[in-house]
Amino acid sequence: MEWKLVSRVANPWGQVPVSGDGQAVNPRVQEYMANVAAAAARRDCVSRRHHYVPQAYMKAWSPDGKRVRVLDTINGFDRLRGLRDTCVRENFYRVTDPLGAHNQAEAMLSVIDDEAARLLRLLRGWEPDDDMDFDDFMSLAVVLAFQRNRTPQRKRLLEAQDTWMRKRALQETPTLTTTGFVGSLFHSAYGVADEHSTRQLELWDDPQARLITSDQPVILSTPLCQPWVRRPVPRG
Repeated sequence: MEWKLVSRVANPWGQVPVSGDGQAVNPRVQEYMANVAAAAARRDCVSRRHHYVPQAYMKAWSPDGKRVRVLDTINGFDRLRGLRDTCVRENFYRVTDPLGAHNQAEAMLSVIDDEAARLLRLLRGWEPDDDMDFDDFMSLAVVLAFQRNRTPQRKRLLEAQDTWMRKRALQETPTLTTTGFVGSLFHSAYGVADEHSTRQLELWDDPQARLITSDQPVILSTPLCQPWVRRPVPRG
């Protein structure tokens, strides 16, 4: 089956779809990001099982609301697996700050997951000639930024960059920790979102109902998304 371009649509909103790296955030995003900030101030999340693909997202492809079909690309196994046990790792977002170690990042990301679930319901309910308003489009860009950059693949990429800096570029960088990974995720969100919102939005309907998890995070050229400061190693 070949994909073909059906039509091109000009910007329908009369607004430039960028946040200016967080300087001009639209009201919808402001609302739930305020809830993210409120969650960050608490220490009430005790969950140790952290989903890097939200259960609400996977549930949209579940035949019974409890399981989703999983293809293991390492061993080739193809079977139904419970949502609680799919795309999950223990203490994956556990960070350490001056007050100690905690899992509050999981509670912060759950706010983003709720918005992702709302947008998914919106998109799945679309009918011919339906359109997306500006606030939802900008919110979708933020949700995509978090989802694409919160995965183990993204963490491995940052670890590889960290190793390369030390071994090849002769620059001192601290070893990437989960704290640094989570910090990078949140600090880079708006910049990554602006990368998404300046590209066209494509919705594909797969007859086989396949769910593709994120394995190609957006990499920004700006140093603002990096959780560390690079500096040359003295020689001689």
